[in-house]
Amino acid sequence: MTIAYTVRESSRARRVRLTVSARAGVVVVVPRRYPHSRIPSLVDSRREWIERATERVREQRESFLAQRGVLPGRVELPGIGESWAVEYVPTGSVRIRVTPADGTVRLSGAVTDTAEAHRALRRFGRGRAEAALPGMLRAFSREQELPFSAVRIRSQRTRWGSCSAGGDINLNWTLAFLPPELVRHVMLHELVHTVQLDHSPHFRALLTRREPDARRMAADLGRGWRHVPAWAVDG
Repeated sequence: MTIAYTVRESSRARRVRLTVSARAGVVVVVPRRYPHSRIPSLVDSRREWIERATERVREQRESFLAQRGVLPGRVELPGIGESWAVEYVPTGSVRIRVTPADGTVRLSGAVTDTAEAHRALRRFGRGRAEAALPGMLRAFSREQELPFSAVRIRSQRTRWGSCSAGGDINLNWTLAFLPPELVRHVMLHELVHTVQLDHSPHFRALLTRREPDARRMAADLGRGWRHVPAWAVDG
């Protein structure tokens, strides 16, 4: 049986890595310029492990894929304190217009095209995150007395946030779906990186000093993708 997989190139990867998850299925992460001709034999050599890992997430994977065809009735964004009802209005337009007002976001146009409606909802959700998350980070930065240089809201597949050596912080827009305490944890994690860029024991000590429950928070964050609805995942 042929194993279905996707390939993702990473500038941070130093070796080939295989992952299996309910959302992404089988993913082969390779360093830049890695010869793709070698990937099929590598995947085949790990067939038994892949099949076991795939079976463990099979039910979750099926549930996730089934949700991809569903149009949500609400958009819940607890990480930024927002909740929106969704109204779908089909028209003859080939585009979808998004109109938020009074706690309801109206999608009008080609809303019978589920994929297009999901894309419109992602644009809306990311827009709300871009409007809210930078201000939240700035306020938290002042509270913690940990300044940073700049903030950007990104769409990242595997990371909730990152911090550069120059103090520039990236935040994943899907943080908006997480519980508020996990959003604060991600922000604190990246702000502490402005002082200590690596994940050394010194970094852990600095983080724990400000957030004694950091270990539990990190464990909860590792399962954080369960809070992100299927329609919000691109691709």
